[in-house]
Amino acid sequence: FEAISLAVLAAFVWYCVVKPLRTTGKLGLDGKFVIGGLICFVADGFLNVHEYLFAWNSENVNRGVWVQFLPFHSADAPTRYAESLIWGPPMYVYFAAGVAIVACHEAKRVRRRWPNITKFRLFVAIFVFEFLFDFILENIIIRTTHAYAYAKTYEPLTLWAGEVHQFPIYESILVACVGCMFTWARLEAEERPVGESPIEVGVHLWRPRLQPHVRNFAVLGFCMLTLVFLYHLPFNWFGIIGTSYADLPSYLLPGQ
Repeated sequence: FEAISLAVLAAFVWYCVVKPLRTTGKLGLDGKFVIGGLICFVADGFLNVHEYLFAWNSENVNRGVWVQFLPFHSADAPTRYAESLIWGPPMYVYFAAGVAIVACHEAKRVRRRWPNITKFRLFVAIFVFEFLFDFILENIIIRTTHAYAYAKTYEPLTLWAGEVHQFPIYESILVACVGCMFTWARLEAEERPVGESPIEVGVHLWRPRLQPHVRNFAVLGFCMLTLVFLYHLPFNWFGIIGTSYADLPSYLLPGQ
């Protein structure tokens, strides 16, 4: 799983970051999303900032976790677990930039087939696609690799509650919401002049020499806000009020 994740990440970096820089000298929105996803991995510690909700396999290539230095960290929350350095960051790329690229490609085909389709119906279809993609992929990973598990979940919205591979339905809902937000930004950018995505509106008000940097920080801010407010905070809320504890083996438990 780590090897596959590394290969997927390398492909995204090559096609979305390196290749555009070599041909045009500039980063497109996809490249900025890829870099933004990698940087936003620093927020992954918020998953366990109050309680151990997301369990990591101790065999992951890791250097521990910096959760104790994050804002709002609870003194009772564990600070010793194996946050993955290999497969963790790629998830922030392919569940955000990756699904947006695929969804936009498929949206064009749908619009050619049904030119009168409304944006509402289009995004309902996109949401369903991204929900199913996350649900299927995560359950395959959890059941075949034990790379991670959901340690504590909200039982009414949890499948296979109490088992090591218990899965909260709200995980796929939240991931689909994140994917839809990135897809929306990319779709809107394709319908506007180059460099005028909805994230970058108003950049012309800055001095010309500052505009590239402002664009980059705007996209990074979009990535961070989307991931924290559409995923991390709701995930924590459901987990904290949850009562379903997974039956975890020792290698998925935090250290003392």
